Amino acid sequence: MTDFSKIVAITGLPGLFELIASRNNGAIVRNLQDGKSQFIPERNHALLALSNIALFLNGDNSIPLPDVLHRMHQQEEQYPVPDPKAEPAQLQQYLAQILPDYDRQRVHLSDMRRLMRWYHILREKQMIPTPTEPPASENTPPAESAP
Repeated sequence: MTDFSKIVAITGLPGLFELIASRNNGAIVRNLQDGKSQFIPERNHALLALSNIALFLNGDNSIPLPDVLHRMHQQEEQYPVPDPKAEPAQLQQYLAQILPDYDRQRVHLSDMRRLMRWYHILREKQMIPTPTEPPASENTPPAESAP
């Protein structure tokens, strides 16, 4: 099982990274797509663990990103995950199918594109989460912003 506290998104850089080591002035990460390691200085970039990201639902609720990714994987045969560059209407329709109560005001098109991109990266690396407990989605307070 993948430890999503060690999989990070980095501001200003595309893709996902595995956190290898933390230092007081930054972190050493490995790009999940090309496997290259690099040092990321803290003063230039922020690292955000996927386990700390949530997608906004209607009201003041949110659903953790790993739960969203799991839903996408479970329903992939019925609802194929679109390409991140698909038309906005297609992305919105897809998200409404797998997560009918997502907040249409706070989840932006860029968030949807990022979600689809991350899903494709994680699926390619066989790192899609499987919940070990019932989803805590509907009562979870919002963590960070949507993906």
